[in-house]
Amino acid sequence: MMLQAQNAENLMSSVAVVPPALGVEEIFAAVRPRLEMVLRHFRIPLADAEDLVQEALMHFLRKQAQIHEPGQWLVGAVRKECLMYWRRHRRRLEVSLDAVVEATATEAPQERHAFRGDLDRAISTLRPKCQSLLRMRYGFGFSTEETAQQLGYTLSSLDNIARRCLAALSQRLLSCTLAIRSRC
Repeated sequence: MMLQAQNAENLMSSVAVVPPALGVEEIFAAVRPRLEMVLRHFRIPLADAEDLVQEALMHFLRKQAQIHEPGQWLVGAVRKECLMYWRRHRRRLEVSLDAVVEATATEAPQERHAFRGDLDRAISTLRPKCQSLLRMRYGFGFSTEETAQQLGYTLSSLDNIARRCLAALSQRLLSCTLAIRSRC
């Protein structure tokens, strides 16, 4: 009798207990507080938060059979969607900076002065090379050719440097807008 009990115990210890598979609704309900925390951390606007979560859920449904930890995976997917959201937003900011600078030329002098001050403060936080380039381009209104000539660059190298400087500036402006950093 004792031998049967030991055999039964050994048999039970070697069998893995597999919990029943949870449905998408149960998984979502279980991780919802963590998802909300991620969305708040990344300061995603409410209007866009639902779209990001839905996008992550769509990815989840496509890959569900391959996912071993669905709750953790879903939180990670929403975190990635948040990062991609701000990356797209930053790119739009980079592209539109020229248009904004041109549009401020037609604004009232007080608004134009305030924008130029904000822009100058953001530029002053960048590396000296970027400060010179962006002040010449946006502060003094030099053309690309004039800026390249004044700084001693070829047009192609100036384009590469300008792209990196605009990316740094747009990231700085975006972080100031979102009040991510304490000083802007």
